Amino acid sequence: MTTLFLDRYVYRGDAALLFEPATGLRQALDPIADEMVRELVEGVGVSAVAARMASTYDVPAAEIEADINDLLCQLREAAADGTGTGTGGPDPEKALGRPPAAPFALELELTRHCDWACSFCYNVWKAKRPGQKPPETIHLPAGLACSILDSAAGMTVLRVRYSGGEPTMHPDFDRILTHGAALGLYQVLFTNGRTLNRETARRWKEWNVREVMLSLHGNEPSHDALTLRKGSWLRTMNAIGAAIDNGLEVVVEMTVTSGNISDVLDVLKTVKSMGGREFRLMRYVPTGRRDEELAPPEGILADLIAQLEREDEGSLPRVQFPCSPRFCLSEPLAPLTDPDVLKLREKYLVPHCAAGINWASVSHDGKLRICPHSDRYLGDLSQPGASLPALWRDSVQPSALAALERNERSCGSCPALAICRGGCHLAQFTSTAKTPARF
Repeated sequence: MTTLFLDRYVYRGDAALLFEPATGLRQALDPIADEMVRELVEGVGVSAVAARMASTYDVPAAEIEADINDLLCQLREAAADGTGTGTGGPDPEKALGRPPAAPFALELELTRHCDWACSFCYNVWKAKRPGQKPPETIHLPAGLACSILDSAAGMTVLRVRYSGGEPTMHPDFDRILTHGAALGLYQVLFTNGRTLNRETARRWKEWNVREVMLSLHGNEPSHDALTLRKGSWLRTMNAIGAAIDNGLEVVVEMTVTSGNISDVLDVLKTVKSMGGREFRLMRYVPTGRRDEELAPPEGILADLIAQLEREDEGSLPRVQFPCSPRFCLSEPLAPLTDPDVLKLREKYLVPHCAAGINWASVSHDGKLRICPHSDRYLGDLSQPGASLPALWRDSVQPSALAALERNERSCGSCPALAICRGGCHLAQFTSTAKTPARF
């Protein structure tokens, strides 16, 4: 189990970062504060740290001791009142100037089973023929899932996200999440909300599920048509309301397709009216199944941003486009030269792709990928002797860093390079039969 600093923070020395698992707050430390915290975490007393630093920096020990006590007071207050970097502010994990020694986050696909049949589903293992039933062995074994969580906690992974399929359909869902909670992990659940009500919201909070991601793919006709499940829109809306009303941090996510583009603003305003604060417009990931019908037109991302900018900000939740689109939004590449455009892209686009660099994904069969959109596996945790730390160090992160370097080289001296770093590198981790994720 991870040792907590000040009884509440997890310290990541490789990133000069403190993380508070009960709230998700992150505190980036400057070099001097990091030096202080590093020794305090190792059990050195405040006076001894001050004396050592006084000798190093030729500053009175009493002055340094006062600074240390001020820092500790600020950290206690930040955790108590909910201030700090938080989940929606600047991302100190991506601002890190070097790759971390261990992932900050891990996604576990608990099962490939789902009670929706979304026509756009990106899962590479999804059944190909309408009505085709998946094989019986569709769940990540509970023992393997708990073992992976043990390894994650041992590596000081900060967050674990559970997805699928529909993760609540795993037969040992409760066991797995209670195990993660016992390890002190900050847990995120990506669900369609099928079981989410007042009672489950209370229970999930007890399991340190601090964030719930809910899929909402349009107004009622569009949503039900895309999920191929009549009534799914109403159940999702009820789930969003239950989560918000019971104090869970809610992120609503909508995959943009040709059939629901016109619903975007209506859905955003509806979620805002319910108390939702965070909304993500997800890229369509081509699968080869119904791309001609479902893929949105080229250039739609810039059009959506323009629409958002015309709206009163108070009428919308915070909107972001995840999966790190390239900031130039152009093919072939065209350097961004307008600083106002760059500033606008920073407002909406998630900065550079950290898949495989800061986080990784475990498939329902125990295999490692840089992210759940990829069909290239970089290790198998179900095999005897397989080690998450070793596979991360020797396979996942080096492969992703090499892909990121190739991305950056393709962009030349574009002013956005330091932020976007060439955008999503999924295309380097998919089969040649698939095209890159796009809007």
